[in-house]
Amino acid sequence: MKKILLYIISMFVWLIGGNAQPPQQPLNQIAFSLLEQQPVNYPYTFVVLGDTREHYDVENDVEGDYSTMMSQTFLNILEELKHLQPQPAFIINLGDAVLGEVYNNNTGGNNSNTYYQQYPAYYYYISHFMEETHIPFFTIPGNHEFWGTNYNTLFLEYIGEYRNYFEYGNTGIIWVNNGRNPFNWTWTDYWFSDNDINFAESKLNNANRPPVIFTLMHVPFYVATTDTYGIRIFPYKVNSFNNYYHMISTKNITANFSAHQHNYQRYIYCNDDLIDIVSGGGGAEIHELSYSPPVSIAHNHFLVITVTENNYAKVEMHLYPEGHNEMAKKFDFIIPADSSAWIHNVTVHSGHIHYYSVRKSLFAGGNGTTFTTDNGSTTEMTAGKIIRLNPGTTIKKGSRFKAYISNFECSPTPDFSPVNTESSQKKHKK
Repeated sequence: MKKILLYIISMFVWLIGGNAQPPQQPLNQIAFSLLEQQPVNYPYTFVVLGDTREHYDVENDVEGDYSTMMSQTFLNILEELKHLQPQPAFIINLGDAVLGEVYNNNTGGNNSNTYYQQYPAYYYYISHFMEETHIPFFTIPGNHEFWGTNYNTLFLEYIGEYRNYFEYGNTGIIWVNNGRNPFNWTWTDYWFSDNDINFAESKLNNANRPPVIFTLMHVPFYVATTDTYGIRIFPYKVNSFNNYYHMISTKNITANFSAHQHNYQRYIYCNDDLIDIVSGGGGAEIHELSYSPPVSIAHNHFLVITVTENNYAKVEMHLYPEGHNEMAKKFDFIIPADSSAWIHNVTVHSGHIHYYSVRKSLFAGGNGTTFTTDNGSTTEMTAGKIIRLNPGTTIKKGSRFKAYISNFECSPTPDFSPVNTESSQKKHKK
């Protein structure tokens, strides 16, 4: 540990000094070194967030001032994560950590003189975060990671490998690169290479793999802002999404996470037993939804995933309220989706939202435990068969509480058939 911290401190000197040479150790390599020293204590948590890049107001970027090349919302979330309790075992950024070389259509501004400093800026803040907290912070590639001259190389030098896998306790984490730019930096193409698909499949086919598996990628299967599955331009690209989807849907994974859309979305593809969660509210401008998925919210946020020793997981959304100093609300979902859930020793505090959703049975309190909703809180429970409020459950006056039996909202299997577009080289800025 001492060696790692001394190395990170030396990186601060290197970054502030403006040396053009890349760092000796990428961020993900530092994160892996820290992860090796993390004890596994159940239940444990980890954090997922995505699209943490700065906004398009690049004319305000100042050469040498790294704070101007970062999203202020993301920097505020980083501060929140330093004090998050319980402390997460690790954090994963789902991509678009940097903006790239862009032109602001609204103002005519550009960052041609500063874009090359975005990777050092991100490196500075994340390495500092790991030095201070000892929490491993991983970053996977998005599409913006390739929006600039030599950006393919810069990702490898500052962040790490395009695809990777690690295990922590009863959990395996796999990420691949589908935000790649195979031709040139002037436009981005989204697809899974055969190497990415084969890499993920080899890990999922391992007989000794952990029982809890999360797959990660940047570009989601379904794009709710345009109501299309995948970015359907070229047949080879459509086929790659189709191949990857049907591969992971047969491997009994716990859930798939992606970003790219700057909001929160959750899908359950019941026919394929696949849970798909989009989390792209980590700091970039928010995308309003032209089509509303079964569960969605357009707001800055990060997700806290709790994993139990008996292989269950809970997804908890922390909304970031602009202009306030605290994360005020929560949004819960139980995995596996077809499970029954017992909510016990939980208090929904004023100003918080708790949403519990399962396909079978939901129980609150009982067996000497409590479930309480405070005045000013909001709670919604949905189950396919039974909801039971046992002794120990208290719904206080002034709280909003709703519980109902409902057919669980399933999304149809994605349709990856090609669609007509204005141009086969349309530039998608997400």
